[in-house]
Amino acid sequence: MRENIARYMRKEHVVGILLIIVGISIGILFYNAQQAMSQAADAVLAAGGDCTTEGTCLHEQAANYLLLGAIPALIVMLLGVYIAFFFEVSEYKVSRNKDEQFELILRGLDSQQQEAMRAISKDDGVTQSTLKYRVSMSKSKLSQTLSELEERKLINRTPDKKTKRVHLKI
Repeated sequence: MRENIARYMRKEHVVGILLIIVGISIGILFYNAQQAMSQAADAVLAAGGDCTTEGTCLHEQAANYLLLGAIPALIVMLLGVYIAFFFEVSEYKVSRNKDEQFELILRGLDSQQQEAMRAISKDDGVTQSTLKYRVSMSKSKLSQTLSELEERKLINRTPDKKTKRVHLKI
């Protein structure tokens, strides 16, 4: 069941819900503090004392304390609601087709790497010795180019008798 929930909740939803919970917690904390201050003021009055200190009523101070806590709590909760339900992270759209993704990847490569990637994409699993003839590179230059592509995690080379087979990882 946890996987089903995680499938429909993105990270920003979780962050938003956590902010809503934090906002509610702040509100409850300040409300309880205000209630305690108000009860203390009532106790002073019940004992026959004066509830004003420095010209301000203790009940008024308690109400101001609640207001002081309500504003940040409300801001945090509203931010949480916005993030959880309305905020969308702009990401690279996965809906792009494979050809567009492949072309975007090729833009970040040099010409020899592009040539090798295009040849591999036409015949995935091609042997390294066959690939050497298709891209018109020396054996050492092709090996260096494939090593660079492998470091970038774009291809994978697997041993096959005396040569290696080259596979796209994307």
